[in-house]
Amino acid sequence: SLCLCCAAPLRGLDAMAEFLGRLQEREATLRKRLIDADEEPSRPRVRAATIGLRERTGSMPRRLTFDRAASIARPRRRENIDIDLASPLPKITTDADEICVTDSSVLVHEYSEAACHTHPVLSTADLTSVAPRNTLRWIRIQSASSPLFASLTTHLGIPGVITDEIRTASQRPQAEIYDGFVHIVFHALSLQATGIGVGHIVDEQISVLLCRDATLVTVESGPTSLLSFISDRLQQAQYRARFAADASALLFAMLNTMVDRCFPILETFGDKLEDLEQAIVVKARASLIKEVHLVKREMLLVRRVLVPTKAMLDAIDLAPTPLVSATTRTFLRHVTEHASQIIDMTETYREVGAGLVDLYSSAAQLDLDNILKTLTMVQVVFLPLTFVAGVFGMNFTHGMYELDWEFGYVNFWIICSVLVLAIVSFFRFKGWW
Repeated sequence: SLCLCCAAPLRGLDAMAEFLGRLQEREATLRKRLIDADEEPSRPRVRAATIGLRERTGSMPRRLTFDRAASIARPRRRENIDIDLASPLPKITTDADEICVTDSSVLVHEYSEAACHTHPVLSTADLTSVAPRNTLRWIRIQSASSPLFASLTTHLGIPGVITDEIRTASQRPQAEIYDGFVHIVFHALSLQATGIGVGHIVDEQISVLLCRDATLVTVESGPTSLLSFISDRLQQAQYRARFAADASALLFAMLNTMVDRCFPILETFGDKLEDLEQAIVVKARASLIKEVHLVKREMLLVRRVLVPTKAMLDAIDLAPTPLVSATTRTFLRHVTEHASQIIDMTETYREVGAGLVDLYSSAAQLDLDNILKTLTMVQVVFLPLTFVAGVFGMNFTHGMYELDWEFGYVNFWIICSVLVLAIVSFFRFKGWW
């Protein structure tokens, strides 16, 4: 019985030793494979050759499945690795053709005379695919930092210099003609209320790429009110851009809306200048001249945007590119005329502002002159009174018989009153006071 009691533990030790020996063999085999594959044992090289996204419904967690393949030199057996995704999917950085993450900052508008469909981008395939027949496409990128923007520019063959310019803010309005696309930069102006005066003008830069395959790409630094307005109008069945044969008509709609939006802005500041003129005439205050300088600064901003915009419109009209149709060129000439009118209005309002500055200076000087005039009148009135008081205030005991008068004090005030009435009547007669 003692032998039986000792045999059981010995068999367990033998089994454990055998198990450990198998583990050592398995470890040696794995190390040999890693050495043969020229990979580091502590940091194996992983090539995500195949990426699949598997979702399960119900209470099961979502899993991201990808294959860890062998090195390119020596292929070996693939091993599937499952990763639980308890939290929302993280960003996956892969090649341009493998991006499958929804980006809400990129919208695609596919429109025609019959319908207009708007949807967010789900993958780069939505950007690189060809639009259906008789359908125009507008790709609206609301952030130049989106990874889909880099994928799209690579697909369209946009040079890196142009991509860097699009990502750079405060670009001058311009139009650059290339073989296969047209790069346009313009600024959308809008009036933002601030609670002080009429508000200030907000400058929003928009970059446009007019490409082949009936595609128009716009890039913003953030959602702009101009393109949001165009997007809403594009949903209307009678919108003229939907009946066009190419995407240049939508470009004309954007430029035309941008220029026409400047008219109500200028009218608002024109009314403000009229109110300031009336206020300065009534009373020249320092706060009024500050508002005049603010209006002049806003007019300078409008002019700084519209002058290069007019040159940009002329460049598009004269550009030898088939991407801009003849009909669009004709319409753009009307936009150029409107831009010229706005430039003339800004010059007029700036001159009006300069005139208000001169008016303020004149009104302030007039107020100062009136004050000095009043003080001078008072001094002239009291000058003879001071003389009379000085004469009778002398303490001579001999020769001043007036000091012994019984009603001398009363006579003094009578004399002073007569002098004051005489002086004031003379000023009134002359119109000096």
